[in-house]
Amino acid sequence: MKRTVLTFLLLFASLVTGLARTAGDGSSQILRCRYVYSFKKDSLDDRRFRDTTMLLDVYGSQSVFYSGFGYLRDSSLRALENAGMSLPEMMAESNRLGLSSGYGEDFQYFIDFKKNLYEKYDYIGLISLKGEGELTVPEWLPAKDKSIDTVCGHPCRLLVGDYLGRRWTIWYATDIAVPAGPWLLWGAPGLIMQAVDSDRLFIFFARDIGYAPSDRRDDLMDNINVGLEHRTYPIRKMEMILNRTKRSTMEEQKYTGWPVFEHLDDGTMVRSDRTLPYIPLIPDEYWEKNKKR
Repeated sequence: MKRTVLTFLLLFASLVTGLARTAGDGSSQILRCRYVYSFKKDSLDDRRFRDTTMLLDVYGSQSVFYSGFGYLRDSSLRALENAGMSLPEMMAESNRLGLSSGYGEDFQYFIDFKKNLYEKYDYIGLISLKGEGELTVPEWLPAKDKSIDTVCGHPCRLLVGDYLGRRWTIWYATDIAVPAGPWLLWGAPGLIMQAVDSDRLFIFFARDIGYAPSDRRDDLMDNINVGLEHRTYPIRKMEMILNRTKRSTMEEQKYTGWPVFEHLDDGTMVRSDRTLPYIPLIPDEYWEKNKKR
């Protein structure tokens, strides 16, 4: 294990050096990759995937992974707040503009590969949660399939590995020396362009890649602070809270202190007590086995 970690650290140092060579000083040129993230909320439904657009911005040895729709929505809400609107007025205007429709994931990840640390942000109602976690080093292994595929015009090779409670197959670009990827997937010899877990519950697929015209990190952090209450946890506790509240409207109400209502077929509005399907990227069993994280 020590040899594996040492080998990875040497590889990582060379990759970061290569990225600095590719992207200049890391501040003027930001690598941005747009992914389609397909996921299932119910493992028993073999046909229904939900698709959403996620963006990965890479800044030298750091990266941010976030929702394209969420960025648009939150930036609009921040503009409304700056215009002097109250929170109820902001939400009403957001509904009018269609920024409350759609589905996807609201999570954001701020990752520091050099420090092996990450911060995750997510929401439950009007509460913003921050989780602080430590990156683990994936032990990627060569796949039996040695063929070279092409994603967004870049030649890619396959690797497989067990990581954060799931078995992943990834395709990394052999010509982009960046150790980053979608979500918390990282540590390959090149940018991870595609990934799928062995149960085919989650799929990330790169649609386009290039240099971004602007740095969004400050905007993303400012968006998180719009009109919300903030709570910070170790990452394990945060994930367990999210899993519980995303599966039960009653658990959400207990956590936020705010009632959730739903309309019955006859038009009556009642307090919601529904059980909802939800499959997290990191399975519950992983946190049961790793109680100190």
